Amino acid sequence: MYADPERDPGYLSFTLDDNPGDDVSLLLDTAATITDATWSGAPSTSAGKVYPVVIGTPGVFRKASGAAGTTSGSPAYPVEVSGSNYTKLLIAGHEVLATTVTVFDDAGDDQSFTVSHETDGLGRLVAVLDISSHGHISAKSSQYWVLWNGGGGIRSPFASSAMSGLGDVCAWALLRTSLRVDVEKRIAEAGILNRIQIDTYITEPSLSPGSCVARLLDPLLVEVRSGPLGLYPLGRVLDTAMAEGLALITEGPEFEPIGPVTGQTQLGEVTNEVTIKFAPRASTGDYKRRLTLTPDADTSDPEQFADEYAIISANRWSTDPAAPIIQAETITLEHVYDDTTAALIARERVRTKGLGYSERPYLAVARLGYLMPGDQFRLDSDSLGRVFLATVLSKRWTGYAWALSLALDDDPVRISSLKASG
Repeated sequence: MYADPERDPGYLSFTLDDNPGDDVSLLLDTAATITDATWSGAPSTSAGKVYPVVIGTPGVFRKASGAAGTTSGSPAYPVEVSGSNYTKLLIAGHEVLATTVTVFDDAGDDQSFTVSHETDGLGRLVAVLDISSHGHISAKSSQYWVLWNGGGGIRSPFASSAMSGLGDVCAWALLRTSLRVDVEKRIAEAGILNRIQIDTYITEPSLSPGSCVARLLDPLLVEVRSGPLGLYPLGRVLDTAMAEGLALITEGPEFEPIGPVTGQTQLGEVTNEVTIKFAPRASTGDYKRRLTLTPDADTSDPEQFADEYAIISANRWSTDPAAPIIQAETITLEHVYDDTTAALIARERVRTKGLGYSERPYLAVARLGYLMPGDQFRLDSDSLGRVFLATVLSKRWTGYAWALSLALDDDPVRISSLKASG
């Protein structure tokens, strides 16, 4: 910032931030590829294939009836041949926790096989299947796909189980970035983000850790922030119990409003109906499941449901009580098979985009300088007569105090729960 008429001539201030878009590192090892050096006996059809990194249990889902559903979840590549038949498939470029998986061939036939581990020609530990005893599938299929119904993929670096929580997946990716990562912030956010279950595979050789995280967080409207110690994903606190655990700041001489409350949401920005397509069939790219959160759910459709936020939003933006305003969006989730996760994402999109928010400027004394953009806290506002969930949008030092711009969360369902101490 420069040429400020309220400052002395020559005044200059600036901020240095890490930007996830500046990530020049790669998420996958470039050597984790089927070549003459890694698999000298692999057929030419497998040459150049990138070893899949498998997260969670792709291919496993529940039908709308609640019954178990299965589909192709990740690719498998032949790496050994005997005569005219394939005898070994590579299913992951790392150790996996699954003990068995189901393989589909190009005709849709399937067969279960036991998972084993061995090293490739460069000494990398990988997961493979011996299909020499094939019976139900073709030994010369043009392509193979794996259903992970006998356990998960890569082990979590933060637990003894398979990695699947969104927070853990983001941390796993960010720890591979060339940029700085705030590990403590990551741990603090894990409880919010790990509610989302990720089931997918990664084979994109040019994918950076930052781009991977951005893709995973985009449906949740969660962003990657840059703090003093590096990058971290910032999850919004939407849960009432979590909100009650946030710090409480009270308006007064040390935290004073210096302007009006201004609504920031336009009708065109509102969304109160969300359709989620998820559980992708890896072999074709279509989706096996659909869920719709809408203010006016069809009770005969098991894939539609309503909640209080969608209903409040539809009525809040309408000028005619008899004609609620419904504004819809459809998103596809290539990394989700879990219906609870899909429903949670739909709910949080409506809670985030359906009600709107307001901004208000404040001045805070120097000791409250620990508040950073993205931080959330409970604001006990005497001038507004209630407690808000507030998020710091911006911060500037005036020379004697901190000028903060706050987003005030307008959540009528949660308002009564954000009580002040005593």
